[in-house]
Amino acid sequence: MYLAVSKRMLYLLAAVASATPVMGQFLTPEDTVKIPPPADIPVGPATPAAPAPAQSAPAPQPSAITPPQLDSYFADFAAYPRAKSVILSWHLIQGRTIEKRIQLYRFTEEPKVIHDISKGTLIAKMTGEINIYEDVPPSRGTYYYAIFLETGRGLEPGAFNASRNLVGPAFYQTAGADFTPPAASSQKVTEAQYQRPEFTSNEVDAEDDESDSADERPARASSERGINSVIRTTFLAGDFSGAVRKLKPFYRNSSPKVRAKAIFYTGMARYRLGQYDRALKYFEHALTRKYYRRNAEFWINRTQENLR
Repeated sequence: MYLAVSKRMLYLLAAVASATPVMGQFLTPEDTVKIPPPADIPVGPATPAAPAPAQSAPAPQPSAITPPQLDSYFADFAAYPRAKSVILSWHLIQGRTIEKRIQLYRFTEEPKVIHDISKGTLIAKMTGEINIYEDVPPSRGTYYYAIFLETGRGLEPGAFNASRNLVGPAFYQTAGADFTPPAASSQKVTEAQYQRPEFTSNEVDAEDDESDSADERPARASSERGINSVIRTTFLAGDFSGAVRKLKPFYRNSSPKVRAKAIFYTGMARYRLGQYDRALKYFEHALTRKYYRRNAEFWINRTQENLR
């Protein structure tokens, strides 16, 4: 029995030996750690991608705003007929400066459209610092006046605007003439003809304005209103002797601006009275040259021409 058991054991050992290779087996890394193929890797739920920021529409850019064209460049354009001349006065809306150039035209009939400028007569070219002119028409009659500013685009405004850059009719008669204006029903009179502009000058040094104390300004304003009233009721009314007489008290005014205005318009009154040598002294006065520089130069030249 022992022999039979031994034989069975030998058979089993022989079977095991025949199934096992002779050389030892070595495991490769791939056999040691089995890495599943990518397709087999479990993937969690996909994280939703952050939505791309919505591209905002570009903010609307403001279109360039072109300032409206000024329909007028002048204010208080007025004509004051006298026995021997017509006095014209005006104000530049944007202030008087030497860089600006002005043209004055005279017409024998009212101009309607800008092309009618060819029917007029260019009577003067001046700098922008002058705001008063004396015209002597060739003969008695009815006249219209227009004023323009020279610009890079040509003459402005590009039209005739009553009470802005056009005034009339102005009735001119030579000394001793018996000319009578047309009937009132046929007159095209605008309100601007009778507006009395406030005569001021922008030719003032900045330190002079700052030197006036708060207490002095009301007194100066009162004085300016007073002298403007005298100019309106005398000089502009043709009472030149009255202007000379009534302007004298303002020579002693505490404000140099008021004194300058009194001296300048006294010179204008003397000029209108034909007293050219005396008028010249007022135009050459230091205050006149300071506060009415370009006006003074203009009237000095006109006076010297009459003295030759």
